[in-house]
Amino acid sequence: MHVPEQATGAPWQLAVNSVLKFMNFWTLEVPPGWSLLFTHPMNREELPFRTLSGVVDCDLFRDGYVHFPALWTERDFTGTLPAGTPVAQVIPIPADLPALEVGVMSEAQVAANRALQEELGTEAGVYRKRYRR
Repeated sequence: MHVPEQATGAPWQLAVNSVLKFMNFWTLEVPPGWSLLFTHPMNREELPFRTLSGVVDCDLFRDGYVHFPALWTERDFTGTLPAGTPVAQVIPIPADLPALEVGVMSEAQVAANRALQEELGTEAGVYRKRYRR
């Protein structure tokens, strides 16, 4: 457990008076230049907790354990979590992310976007047929 003072100022409402920590006893190592994004298991909104997301540079921090802080969200929960309940999902990401360019779309880009949106609304499977790898 983390004491509630560690969450002071965080934008969450605590269902219980603490932030819990799922303990992990595996070390995780990735190739140089890679990090790991830890997050709540995707598409698992029914879980009685919310794992907090964070990035760990596991190419450097490979001899220690990465634990998973979480918020308990279900006030009336009693019992134990069933064996095998996912508590975190890990996604490898490059440590040096490419620079993003943000700008105003040109007239040609706006026209292409509108044409694609029209196709998506009128033809079934456009994304699957033309854009999925």
